[in-house]
Amino acid sequence: MVRISWPISRKKREAPPIPEPEPDTRPVEMLQPGDPTERAALIEACVAVLDQIRETDPVVWRRLGRDLEKAAVTVIVPDGQPFDGQEHLLVESVPTDDPDLDGTIAATEVVGVTYRGRTLRLPHVHVYERRTP
Repeated sequence: MVRISWPISRKKREAPPIPEPEPDTRPVEMLQPGDPTERAALIEACVAVLDQIRETDPVVWRRLGRDLEKAAVTVIVPDGQPFDGQEHLLVESVPTDDPDLDGTIAATEVVGVTYRGRTLRLPHVHVYERRTP
């Protein structure tokens, strides 16, 4: 009987590295077609961050607002516009002696939000009201 011996290597072989997946750069609508629940959760989370950083980090606030616009989310800050009870929620009246300011939005306390033209949240505003003599 003839024995044949094969050389056996005791050297450990390393597995090839697993490549990182390419990032998916498709628009949000294409990433989760037909699943508005996930999209709504993402929008809600971004708006919550906007609310938290508006006063403390205006640079990041503006950038996040611009990025949301790319995803069809519009942030509404109607300062200086005429008050409209259908489009704005009155929080407080601000007294003024200037008749030109009467009925004009003085400040936005909470930004409004729309998604593809549908209102998700009305802006909460302070409105100038002329003092009566």
